[in-house]
Amino acid sequence: MQILKKSVRLRFEPEFVLELEPSPHHPLTTPRYHYITISRYHHMINHMTINEIQDEIIDEFSFFGDWMEKYEYIIDLGKQLPLIEEQYKDEEHLIKGCQSQVWLQADQNGDQVVFTADSDAVITKGIIALLIRVLSGHSANAIADADLYFINKIGLKEHLSPTRSNGLLSMVKQMKMYGLALQAK
Repeated sequence: MQILKKSVRLRFEPEFVLELEPSPHHPLTTPRYHYITISRYHHMINHMTINEIQDEIIDEFSFFGDWMEKYEYIIDLGKQLPLIEEQYKDEEHLIKGCQSQVWLQADQNGDQVVFTADSDAVITKGIIALLIRVLSGHSANAIADADLYFINKIGLKEHLSPTRSNGLLSMVKQMKMYGLALQAK
C-alpha cells in the first residue's frame, strides 16, 4: 500500500464516498468513510450484478490498512442495517449454527428477493449486512447460484473465530436456501 501525501476522495456511487487522508499517527492512511444505509442502497444496486457488488466490496476493503479498521467498518455497516420487524425475531427466523443470535427474513418483491435481518452481536450484524448488500434485490435463481467469492478475497473467514466462521457459513447457507425455496415457487 502506498503512503498518502494528500487527501484522496473516491466516489463509488452517487451516495457512497470513501475518504482517505494522511495521518501523523498512522504510517499508511486513516480512512473516513461515508455510506448510505443498506435499505437505500438497494435501489442503486438493482442495476449491478452480484459479482459487481462483490467486486465493489473487495475494492472497499482494499483501502483499509489492517483488520482493526476492517472490523470497525463491518461494525458500522451493522449499525446501518435496517432492523427486522419484531414479529420475525422468533425461533423460525433464527439462523441455526451461529454463535450469536441472527434473525433473517426473506420477502419476494416481484422477481427479487429482499432480505432483512438483525443480530445481538455487532460484528455478526455487520457480516449479515454485507451478505444482504450482496444478495438482496436479486432473483431467487441468482441468489441460489451465487458464488460468494468476496468472503475469501477480503480475508473475512480467516479473520473470524472458528465459531463465527461457522456462523458465517450458516448465514450464507440460509440465504441460499431462501433463494432455492423461492425459486421453487
